[in-house]
Amino acid sequence: MARDAALHETQLTIMEGDCRITWTLYESELNAGVIRHRSDCARDLAGQAPMLRALLRRAMEEPVVMQKFRALSWGRLVPDGARDYALGVRVATAAKRARDWSARTGRPAKGGREAWVARALEEGKLYEEIRAAFAAEGWRLRVASAEKALVMNAGGLPFFAQLRALGVKAKDRVPFDVQLWFHAERIQRQ
Repeated sequence: MARDAALHETQLTIMEGDCRITWTLYESELNAGVIRHRSDCARDLAGQAPMLRALLRRAMEEPVVMQKFRALSWGRLVPDGARDYALGVRVATAAKRARDWSARTGRPAKGGREAWVARALEEGKLYEEIRAAFAAEGWRLRVASAEKALVMNAGGLPFFAQLRALGVKAKDRVPFDVQLWFHAERIQRQ
């Protein structure tokens, strides 16, 4: 744990082997209750889930988080220099399989790319391991928004081998990255 009093934030990092996940807990009034997620981890989401649970338990020891947690900023699905492609692979594959996404133009049949990706993530249950990890700790997550969707030919993506194995062609234009926000709320126990 590293606290920066001047910035009113705390960083929590968990490492297992070559997998590192860092959460920044914001304490300033404007951002109180927001956690920013950053990952450099080649594990799939099931392999990351226990680490997410451990981070969430530790974050809840901080009073501002315990009292005000409301949003998880996942950041980019495919961060620069990192090896965490799990959600990017799922979004790209969902687009290739969707009837309302044109792999030729890289656009949804109607609406914007960001709305399409947010809906695909939520309705397609593409982040189920993350949702389950938070639910086990008493929190419900849902996609709040997706910003700045990136689309390109699948053949140029660093995880194209995974996509090809799932039926995506090199020339298919697919979404692979957004800035993702989750809304968090406490599960009411009966």
